[in-house]
Amino acid sequence: MGKLIKKMISNRLQFDMIKFDLVHPNQVSGVHQCSTEDAGLFLTHLVRTGWAKGKKTSVVAFDIAQFFPSLNHAMLLAILRKQGFSSVVTKFFASYLVDRFTAYMWGSFRSGPRQADIGVGQGSALSPVLSALYIAPVMKLYHMNPVSLKMSLLSFVDDGTVAAQSKSLDENIETLEEGISLLLSLFVALGLVLEHSKTEYFIFDRSHSDYSPPLDLGYAPYTGDNPLKPNLYWRYHGFYFDCKLRSAITLATQQDNCERIYIFTDLIASARRAVDPLVHSGQGHSLAVCRTLMAWLGKDPDCRVFFIQVPSKLEWNIHKEAHDFATSLIQPAGPRPATSLDSVRKAVTKRSQESWTRLFQEADYRGHNFLQY
Repeated sequence: MGKLIKKMISNRLQFDMIKFDLVHPNQVSGVHQCSTEDAGLFLTHLVRTGWAKGKKTSVVAFDIAQFFPSLNHAMLLAILRKQGFSSVVTKFFASYLVDRFTAYMWGSFRSGPRQADIGVGQGSALSPVLSALYIAPVMKLYHMNPVSLKMSLLSFVDDGTVAAQSKSLDENIETLEEGISLLLSLFVALGLVLEHSKTEYFIFDRSHSDYSPPLDLGYAPYTGDNPLKPNLYWRYHGFYFDCKLRSAITLATQQDNCERIYIFTDLIASARRAVDPLVHSGQGHSLAVCRTLMAWLGKDPDCRVFFIQVPSKLEWNIHKEAHDFATSLIQPAGPRPATSLDSVRKAVTKRSQESWTRLFQEADYRGHNFLQY
């Protein structure tokens, strides 16, 4: 019953934060109808529109350290009040978040209960929506700053991505350094800390230049004599990028005398979906892969593609090596990822749900069998 009530409250908070524009459009976590696909497609679209204008894109991905356990209860309640939630809601969460205890285990040792005055339970139905509301002030304040005109910010749970675009990589560096400094101050004000050791830097540039300037974050470990260098390839929420947005299969089929392609993965369902041209949310990617493979397979009857499942948790010698190789493969979004029947169907479903939600606010339509929240 408790879990059901949490889901009901979460759904109502979802409705309110969308209706009253409490979260930023670039928040693609904790919000219904948003997923990692949206994050990957947003970035791909951003890069390609930049290329159309003759611009290069420099991206920095950062991670918030211990995000869910670090959410300050007093700050969360202050944010809810500032966002306009009623006193009933804030009083409920004031009661829900206090007098919480946790215990620590190490092997067979179990500590006594310790009071937990910060954080929200990861895995709870309320955690995604509360984290989205908690991060919302950072997103709003950042986009009120002039630096947001030169650098886009995308948030996905405890991961953030900033992308600077201009015709010069050196200008992108200056923008990134200014923007990251601003973001750091905003996160610190909310009691959150960035885990700088997990920060990644990537450059999207389809020119033939090898110039890839490093980035001085101004914070250890990537500062001074040890600046952050751009990755050759980048894995981002299930997408694999190279600097020119080429896929791993495309690169393999371009090799001379290539007759076998081996793809090692711990997500065999995703691998099968990559070569499935039927209607699904990633249909645009699959069609691009199938088109490339069709031409390559037609050249020689001996050409083969093998998908090998490698459970990463086993970490068995060659299996572990295969997994490491799989995570370095490049399989980015296709040229028009949103062009699919599934995308149209998803948009129609969303509009229908929004229409039903509006109708449900009318007493005559709703009836008298539902409790008001």
